[in-house]
Amino acid sequence: MNPLNKIPNHLVINPQKPLTIKQMQKIYEYSCFIGLSKITFISTVSSNFLPPLTSRKPTQAFFVPPNQTFIEINKLIKTCEKPTKEKIIENSADLVINIGRKGMTMGGLSIGFLYSSEIYHMKKVNCLEFYSIIKMFALSEQRNGR
Repeated sequence: MNPLNKIPNHLVINPQKPLTIKQMQKIYEYSCFIGLSKITFISTVSSNFLPPLTSRKPTQAFFVPPNQTFIEINKLIKTCEKPTKEKIIENSADLVINIGRKGMTMGGLSIGFLYSSEIYHMKKVNCLEFYSIIKMFALSEQRNGR
């Protein structure tokens, strides 16, 4: 059985520092290739999702596809203050990928949002590392009988 038959329904990308537009596009391409249905990028600053203003040449805007969600951490905390059990299960992530150095915190993410999540770490945006995490997730899903 191909372990990539089991992919997460909801992937959360939690970068330690803001991702570039190119890095976000790479993650989107990797995700489309395996058919992920929902991806959420967590950010502590909204500028994470905008092209850099310091560049004098025109920058490419990042297209937000329908299956992608961009959430600023402050908005996420407000929406998760008094969630119902159904909301927690509906919004919880199957897989969380932290990008950056090891030992980083989850930046104030609600425990409800991480309900039944698997959390993995990736040093930098890298195709091979991304797919190895997806494969580890799929194998753990098979092992746990989900």
